[in-house]
Amino acid sequence: MPHGYNSSTIQRINLKLIFNLIRKQQSYTRVDLAKKTGLSAATVSNIVNSLLQIGLLYEYPMETSGVGRRSIGLKINYGRFHIIHLRITSSSIFLGRYDLQGKQLNHKVFPYTPETNRQNLLSEVKRVIKTELDSRLDPPILGIGMSLPEPYNKYNNFEVIGELVNWDNINICQEIYNELHIPVYAENDANIGALYEWWRDKTITDSDTLVYITTAEGTGAGIVSSGMLLRGNQGVAGEIGHMSIDINGPKCKCGNRGCLELYTSTNTLVKQAREQALTDTSTILSPHCTKEDFFSAVKEGDPTACKIFGTALRYLGAGIVNIIYLYNPSIIVFGDEMVTYGTGKILLETIQKYVKERVNPKLSDKVTMKLSTVNEDPALLGAGVLVLNNISDILFDQNLL
Repeated sequence: MPHGYNSSTIQRINLKLIFNLIRKQQSYTRVDLAKKTGLSAATVSNIVNSLLQIGLLYEYPMETSGVGRRSIGLKINYGRFHIIHLRITSSSIFLGRYDLQGKQLNHKVFPYTPETNRQNLLSEVKRVIKTELDSRLDPPILGIGMSLPEPYNKYNNFEVIGELVNWDNINICQEIYNELHIPVYAENDANIGALYEWWRDKTITDSDTLVYITTAEGTGAGIVSSGMLLRGNQGVAGEIGHMSIDINGPKCKCGNRGCLELYTSTNTLVKQAREQALTDTSTILSPHCTKEDFFSAVKEGDPTACKIFGTALRYLGAGIVNIIYLYNPSIIVFGDEMVTYGTGKILLETIQKYVKERVNPKLSDKVTMKLSTVNEDPALLGAGVLVLNNISDILFDQNLL
């Protein structure tokens, strides 16, 4: 049902708009902000002054041509607050403390196995977070951003189509919030990757439709259109890993058959490599090879590894063709393990060739495909974007303004 906005809501929307403009462009003047947003000069000044007062923004004299008064620019004080970044995978929990610009200040890993008691593991994570919250030597923590390898919506995760096992009876976000009373935001890793790419790449504009492809233990996509994340009714939009590319293929845990993820996940590639190594004496792969071993073999041109990888990329190419017709993106970015392990160039060239052969050039020529330039874990590094995207609510609700 359509509804209006009260003055408090409008304040929050305007503050978020101004903060995000400065964050995306790195610098603005008050005059620039008024022109860009259409807000009155008085409204802009009130918001800017409140952010200056709490130290989240700072002013600086901009360069001048020597004529007239020097303009006063505005920049974000990225050290004013910190954020806790969490990434939960099927085998580890990664926790880090970062500043608002994504600079890592400390980092901890909690590996676990299928037999690990999940509640005890979460208790240890909460203990470490509480230690960070209680630190008097560092800036205050604004919130927690959490990356999950599955869809997530309103404190519910969907284990049936995700990578997490035996977490279904634990409400991770709610438990952390209930005990530590700090804002917690969660999304699946593909959505986080998409938001992070949209914010960090200045060539991506509000008019673009960006699709970010994760190439890791699962295969997924995050879609950002006009600066907004496309989540769908239950947060499942972009789950391309469960797009069927073979209706007679093997059954997936999601209930479908021939899902893209069954052919393209890095776990699948390693499993195939180990099986091949049992009988193939010509390969440098071993029956106990790791992901790092597999991708190193691909880079070295090992025929067996290259064949396995090439087959997976052709399946991924089929998924990308579907993505182009489903979402009509202007930019597709590939990230995560296949890129961070150093095989991104092979991936990109293979996918571009596949798409060119199968998509009408009136469409394919309008799509820019590129690799993510994030060398670190994008889902962990980008988790803080979830907190920054809710900064106005946090500042108002925590009485920081």
